[in-house]
Amino acid sequence: MLSHLEDFKVPVDAKHLVLPLRYALLDLDTADSVPLADIFEAGDVSLAWAAAFAPDGRNLVLTVPGSTNGTVLRAYDAGGTPLWDRDLGAERHLAGSGAYTPDGRAIAIITLDGCTDVCDRDQLAARRWTVSYVDAATGADVAGPPLPAAPGMAMRALGWHGTDLVVVQSRPEDGLAKDDEYFTETGWYETGDVRVLALRSDDTVSVLLDPPNDVTSIDIPQDLIRDGTFAGPTSSPSLLPVRWGVLMQVSLCTAVPLLLIAAGAVVVVRRVLWRRRVSG
Repeated sequence: MLSHLEDFKVPVDAKHLVLPLRYALLDLDTADSVPLADIFEAGDVSLAWAAAFAPDGRNLVLTVPGSTNGTVLRAYDAGGTPLWDRDLGAERHLAGSGAYTPDGRAIAIITLDGCTDVCDRDQLAARRWTVSYVDAATGADVAGPPLPAAPGMAMRALGWHGTDLVVVQSRPEDGLAKDDEYFTETGWYETGDVRVLALRSDDTVSVLLDPPNDVTSIDIPQDLIRDGTFAGPTSSPSLLPVRWGVLMQVSLCTAVPLLLIAAGAVVVVRRVLWRRRVSG
């Protein structure tokens, strides 16, 4: 997990705040955490490319700031012991949380080809991302499943289905421009919409999911991607497939007029009975 260190935050100006972060391993059984790496500023590492766990859960890799504007990939075992470092530079990034290949022997790295400094919306959309690999045991470059390049402002790996890598493609918001150091490739402000793609080993790219334009981020559990199916229980259809909030609003809007009508009817009946008694 990434923990925010509130005691160390520093205001930069009226609009921006430096928020220090630190990686930590969280034990789900005991809630104990083991700090990893050094404290760094939130803007130095994109959260989309921050960390990935090996399929067997025994190792993990983290992205930490490098010495010259780039990032370093750092491997740990599950106990928090450092294993190796690999300088990725400024254009290469950990592919995402699903970067480990299914056999756990390699880690996918994405390389940006395109505008990186001051960019307009069209330049951001024209970026292309290619996939390479490093050895999970040493961090050295290694061969892996050949995959096609994909366009997009940003790309991050969700997981593998066989030799196909499933990724989220981020496309820029209309009128967007990258013109300051606080730009975030996968931020909600910068992202116009996202799609889920499959980078296939036959050198093709397929669109798996194209959500509505208001969707700016999406994640899919890796076991669903691996199996290609949902193995959970099938929910039974509801008699009224309407959200309870909407149902309550409709019920209230309907009930209030009916109550008024009923109250009016009672008054009329009572008046009729009273007149009959008086006249009788």
